[in-house]
Amino acid sequence: MHSQNGQLELVVRDTGPGRPSLPVVEEREGHGLSIVRRRLENLYGAEFSMEQRNLEPGGFEVAIRIPKQTLSDARAAAHA
Repeated sequence: MHSQNGQLELVVRDTGPGRPSLPVVEEREGHGLSIVRRRLENLYGAEFSMEQRNLEPGGFEVAIRIPKQTLSDARAAAHA
């Protein structure tokens, strides 16, 4: 986890075989990642990004970037 340019980046990696390569037309997110994406969209709208990629020689990575907030910002947003 690190922050840069007002964004907080969270990266999750695994060391498994990665996601099978599918034609672009058939590519889709799994159930868990689609839930995470919907929740981030509800919280941040267009101000977040989520990237998924296979790693070489193996593994999978998801990088999420959200606006960096202070604790007081988060409390204010929760009460709005």
